[in-house]
Amino acid sequence: MRQQPQPDTLWEMVRQGHSAAFRTLFDTYWEALYLYAVRVLKDDSAAQDTIQGLFVHLWESHAELPPVTSVSAYLRSALRNRLLNAIRDEQLYQQHVGSFGLPPTPQMIPSSMPFTSAKQRPPSYALSSSYPHA
Repeated sequence: MRQQPQPDTLWEMVRQGHSAAFRTLFDTYWEALYLYAVRVLKDDSAAQDTIQGLFVHLWESHAELPPVTSVSAYLRSALRNRLLNAIRDEQLYQQHVGSFGLPPTPQMIPSSMPFTSAKQRPPSYALSSSYPHA
């Protein structure tokens, strides 16, 4: 069995564009980030979408990623910022829907809150097509 690289080594490999390192980073941190996101948003689908959006951003901008002293702290902070943006965007959306005096359409009413529609959620990316393969 192959030993996993240390988090700081893994991060440096991701910064250099190593797709296998990126996959390992995703596999290592996804569950902890998911538990945090679902606790904040109280919406499974929105939590998954937000995390996937974060990882897509990380891969697409891997060359610009900063060196970090704690990978888990960096990822949690980046996710927290995305979650706060999602909540803010949802609150603004709700204010504007109300200002038009229109009732929400069925497409705007989710199975669970805080998001009102799929249009308000960050884009969902299928792991198999958006992330690099090892």
